[in-house]
Amino acid sequence: MKLLLFLAFIITVILACNDGANTTTTNTDTTVSDQNMASRWDSTNRNSFLFECMEGTKRENMTEENGWKYCNCMLRKIEQRFPIPDSANVLTDTTAVLAMRSECL
Repeated sequence: MKLLLFLAFIITVILACNDGANTTTTNTDTTVSDQNMASRWDSTNRNSFLFECMEGTKRENMTEENGWKYCNCMLRKIEQRFPIPDSANVLTDTTAVLAMRSECL
């Protein structure tokens, strides 16, 4: 649970630091199918992430509709990249977060 809060915090910080900088990244992490992801992230994990993410979008004056779209997009990408919620603690790589973020905005 702490890792999910940390992850949501990282995303909020990156959202707050939107400077329009272009970055590139390579994805060396393996992804899994949607079927495998569903069995690893439960509703508690998802709800915690979405709550923290939505709080961050509110602080950034994002509309509720756009915040919901953004947070759901980020959740899908994070679930793909980190199929086990505890593995999301490696998301300290801000380049990876920025890449995911740019695809969701």
